[in-house]
Amino acid sequence: MSYVTINGRDYQIPKVTFDTICKLEESGISMLELASEKKPKIALLSRAFVAWILDVEPEQASEAIQEHIRNGGNIIDILDKVYEAIAEAGFFGQNAGQEQAGQVAKLPNREQRRRNRKNYKRNMERSQRS
Repeated sequence: MSYVTINGRDYQIPKVTFDTICKLEESGISMLELASEKKPKIALLSRAFVAWILDVEPEQASEAIQEHIRNGGNIIDILDKVYEAIAEAGFFGQNAGQEQAGQVAKLPNREQRRRNRKNYKRNMERSQRS
């Protein structure tokens, strides 16, 4: 089991199951989109994941994320931990047998997550200047 720190508290990331994937998709998070090379919707992803981890409503998850950012944290670190938990579950791995249009769906690798983190920070800096 993995842990993620939100607002200075460690939370155990629940085991990712098929039911988990379905619940996240019901909340508007497409797992195929998450696994694609497209730009992920970082705010929606992080809110859905935090709501799932904390077992709270999306509005409460938004408040927790906002407090986490105010205290010097960032949402990319949270997403990295969740990506790891999903990858450990094996739903999107090479051996998972999940194919879409002839390609095996994969979660973003470390380099893609680094680029996403860099883009997120740059966008946050731009929005603070505006």
